[in-house]
Amino acid sequence: MSPDRTTPPEVRAFDNLVMPPEQTEILSNGMTLHLLRGGDQPVCSLDVLFEGGIAELTEARARMTISQMTERSVAHSAEELSEITDFNGARLSGKATSHHSMLQLFALTHRFADMLPLVGEMLTAPAFDSDRLEVAVARAVSDLQTSRLDPSTLAWEAMQPLVWGMDNPLARKVEEKDYTSLDTTVLADTHRRLVCPRRTHVFLAGQFTDDIADAVRNMLESVPSKSDGTDIILTPAAPASGGTKVAVPFENSLQSAISLTIPSIPRSHPDYIPLRLTVMALGGYFGSRLMTNIREEKGLTYGINASLMGELQGSYVSITAKCDKNNTDIVLAETEAEIRRLVSEPPCGEELERMRIYAATSLAKTLDTPQSMMQYYQNMICTGTPHDYFTRQFKCINALTPDMIARIAAEYLRPDSIITVVAGNKGNL
Repeated sequence: MSPDRTTPPEVRAFDNLVMPPEQTEILSNGMTLHLLRGGDQPVCSLDVLFEGGIAELTEARARMTISQMTERSVAHSAEELSEITDFNGARLSGKATSHHSMLQLFALTHRFADMLPLVGEMLTAPAFDSDRLEVAVARAVSDLQTSRLDPSTLAWEAMQPLVWGMDNPLARKVEEKDYTSLDTTVLADTHRRLVCPRRTHVFLAGQFTDDIADAVRNMLESVPSKSDGTDIILTPAAPASGGTKVAVPFENSLQSAISLTIPSIPRSHPDYIPLRLTVMALGGYFGSRLMTNIREEKGLTYGINASLMGELQGSYVSITAKCDKNNTDIVLAETEAEIRRLVSEPPCGEELERMRIYAATSLAKTLDTPQSMMQYYQNMICTGTPHDYFTRQFKCINALTPDMIARIAAEYLRPDSIITVVAGNKGNL
C-alpha cells in the first residue's frame, strides 16, 4: 500500500536517547580493545588510536607518518597492498589530531578477516619508501600552498597563537620545510614512538562475528612494544587579551575572512553543555541568529558559523565567516549585536523549540551506526569528554529555557572578551 502523501507525518519529541555501552578489555600486551557490535549493514571498522599527534610530533611528521604506514609493508609492495585493498572493497586510511594519531580500516564483514593481516603489517613492519614519500611530500606542499590562497586559512593560522599562546605546540604554523625535511628514517623513528601497546586503544565496531573479534585479538596481541611511547603534551592555553585585533593583509583578495574567538570553560565544567547549546542558538545551525540576520536578511555572507571547540587543554568559542571586503565592518558589528541580543532577547517560543529539535536530532544522529557511536567513545579519549556527556546533553536540551540562555550568554559570551582576526585585502581593523 502506498503512503498517504496528503497528510504530513507526525512530528514529536524524541523519546529518551541512550548511548549503548561499549565493551572494553585489556589484551595480554597491554593494548585496550573497545568493542561495539550492531548496525543494519554488514560492515566493520577498526580504528587504532596512538598517543601522540600534532602537538607532540608536529603536524607534518604526524600526518605523513600515519599516511605512509598504509603505503607499503615489508611483506607487500605498494601495488600489492593497493590490489588487496581494492579486491576486498576495503578502505585503509589514517589521520592525526591534536594529541593522537589513528590508523583506520573499513570493510565489508565477510572481507574483514582478509584485511586484518595488512593492519598487522602496518603496526609491526611498515616499509617506508623514499620514492612514495617524495610524491606524498610534493602533494602535501602543493596542498599547503593552495590552502594559503584562501583568506580563511590565513585567518585560522593567525588565530592559533592568539588562542593557545605563542609557545604552545598547537599554535605552531606548519611550513613547507616541515614536509621537505622528512625522510624515511624520521618516519620509521616516529612509527616506533607511536606503536606502544599499553598506550594504544583499538576500536572494533559493526556487524562483526565472534571469529572476527578473536582474529582482531590475535592480530593485536602479536604487536610488540617498539618504545615507551609518546607522552601527551598538555601545554595550558595562554590566550590573548580580550579586545585583541589582528589584520592579515591579502593582496587582491575580494573577500575578507573573519575569525572571532572567545576563550572558554573546559568540557568538565557544568556549564559547558548549556554554553554549547547557547552557541548553537547563536550560529550553530541554519536557523540560528547569525545565519538569519547576516545571511538571510542582510545577504552579507553565504555562511557564518559559531561553535564551541573543546580540546584536552582548553576550549574556545569560534565564529567564522567570509564576506565581501567592503562589508567586513558591518558583519563584525552585526555579529557583536547578535551576541548582545542573546542576553536581552534570548530565543523563546517557536525559535527555541526549533533549535531544541535541531539539537536533539543532531544528538540522535550519534546513534545512527556503530561507527558513529564508537566515535563518541573515541572522543572521550581524544578531547576529554566526560563519560555521562551524552546523557547530560539530552537532559540539557529538554531543560533549556530562555533564562538559561540569557545567563550563559551574559557570563561566557562577553563582547569585551572577543579576539578578532580579519584576513583580506583591506588589511586593517
